Amino acid sequence: MDLDKLKELANAVGKERLILDLMTSNINLYEGKYFVVTDRWQKFSDVCLDEKVLDFLARYADEFLVHRVDVEGKKLGIDNEVVALLGNHSSIPVTYPGGVSTMADLETIKSARMGSVDVIVGSALDIFGGSLPYKDDVAWHVQQDALAV
Repeated sequence: MDLDKLKELANAVGKERLILDLMTSNINLYEGKYFVVTDRWQKFSDVCLDEKVLDFLARYADEFLVHRVDVEGKKLGIDNEVVALLGNHSSIPVTYPGGVSTMADLETIKSARMGSVDVIVGSALDIFGGSLPYKDDVAWHVQQDALAV
């Protein structure tokens, strides 16, 4: 990550227009730690995703998109440790794409985020060849919207 360029961008367009896409991985190399990866997920940076880093980066963006690249698109379920970390960080919105394979995964994310479900569901949906019924996903989200009112 190039902090100088991030600062320059935030100053030029305003942090309220920025969403930081933090692609993370641990690939069993770093037990319990998740590092931001770059270059098509091939290079580990020295940035370890934790509460301190999220708080620091929140100065330069209004939202995070946090990928867990080791599970994304594989329909193997979410990474509960990353979801818990993101759930502890509630100062700005966080969207978690990657790994959702069941309705239970949505409930886990909802619980971790204290009712706020910011998630992208893709290849797990039956319309893309997965086993999660699209109609069930939509119905669940409609129900969440109704509960929020």
